[in-house]
Amino acid sequence: MADIVPIVMSQHELEPADDSPPPPGGVMTFGEHLEELRRRLILALMVPLPVAVLAFVFADAIRAVITAPLYSALEARRLPTQVQALSPVETLTTDLFLAVILALVLSAPWLIYQLWKFVEPGLYTHERRFARFLMPSSAVLVAIGLAVLYWIMLPLMLLFLVGFGQPGPTETFPIGGGPAPATQADASKPQPAPGDPGQSEQKQGGAATVEIENDSAAVPLATLPILDTPPASLRPGDAWVDAATAQIRVAIPTDDGRLEIRSTALVRDRSLMPAFRLREYVDFVLLLALAISIAFQMPLVILLLGWVGIVDVATLRKNRKYAFLACAVLAAVMTPPDFVSMSLLLGPLYGLYELGILLLVLLPPESLSRGSIVHDALDRVRRWRRRDRSARDGGTGAASSSVMPPPAGAIPRGAAPSDREPDGEADEDLRPEKIDEDEDPPRGFGGTDPAGEDHRDRDDDSGRPWP
Repeated sequence: MADIVPIVMSQHELEPADDSPPPPGGVMTFGEHLEELRRRLILALMVPLPVAVLAFVFADAIRAVITAPLYSALEARRLPTQVQALSPVETLTTDLFLAVILALVLSAPWLIYQLWKFVEPGLYTHERRFARFLMPSSAVLVAIGLAVLYWIMLPLMLLFLVGFGQPGPTETFPIGGGPAPATQADASKPQPAPGDPGQSEQKQGGAATVEIENDSAAVPLATLPILDTPPASLRPGDAWVDAATAQIRVAIPTDDGRLEIRSTALVRDRSLMPAFRLREYVDFVLLLALAISIAFQMPLVILLLGWVGIVDVATLRKNRKYAFLACAVLAAVMTPPDFVSMSLLLGPLYGLYELGILLLVLLPPESLSRGSIVHDALDRVRRWRRRDRSARDGGTGAASSSVMPPPAGAIPRGAAPSDREPDGEADEDLRPEKIDEDEDPPRGFGGTDPAGEDHRDRDDDSGRPWP
């Protein structure tokens, strides 16, 4: 009996704890995978649910932030600054929808982290480096895309879309009185007899009646002041015309004894009256935000295609005109059917294509698999600067004397990787004793051995200009 106890304890020591993920490189059964997935899903939902409840409390502020660009565009076009809700529950359902969307956006780092912890045990060390680079870069690009959409693209798009189809003044009169221009309807009316203007005689039942037409110039007219800002002191019932929005504003008393300013829009006759629905506008903004978030992943997509060997820098540079055409088609599909919105998105899309080329030059898969991204990128920049300086100086010997020495740990061309001096943690990983014998040697995407010669780097430095 005493011989069995150590065996049972050793098996218990080999079992992982319930609250800890499986060790990297460990083998898990199908049931263990399902249990780990269940645990990660529970942990992932622990953050979005309370964030959604908190966001619903501040739903009014969130709605005000989303509708602010629309109100600004309406004010610029002197149109009513109101958004319609066509059902009693539309505002409530829209606030719930916004709360859920905002909770998912704010909880995205936590959700991605739980997904990462689920798939991390099945990845090699060099594969984890690729994932750790791509996920934060994707989040940064999404944040940049949403900022560009809210502060640059959306105001300009709404300013054009709101004012599209709005006609100019249909009828104008001179300031300070004077006869109004005669219209065709006035010319068709019977004119009074000469010497007796403003009177017409009719006979009813043998009796003559006289109708006196009112002179419009003698009727007193109510005049409202046109102000740029509300008056400093207001009384109940004060009314004026807002010069910026062309609205009549009236001071109305509230229950607490204060004054509230309410307004009504002044619109032109025979013109289009835009009336925007709250839910449709929110869906329009969120759809644009989703499209921008996906479009701004283009540099990472290009970088990943270059790492797996599908495309290279030379091919991307050669097909720039086709890339511009593809970006134009993509911008036309993702934006409303107008030229202004398409042009606003086309510029950033093509700029992201060029950024993808630059990233592929600076970050070949060999550098990332070695863990020396910054070192190798700075080394390439130094070599480009030395080459440009040598070209400006005509390739003389004086230019070569002023060239900066290579950084510590750089591999000379034609030298073996073993000649590289250790200069940090990335170089320590290249030593033979740091490689696990049970694990396959790390290889970059496309079958490139990072411990071997950097052929991609050599091809990129063969006299090509920056980048």
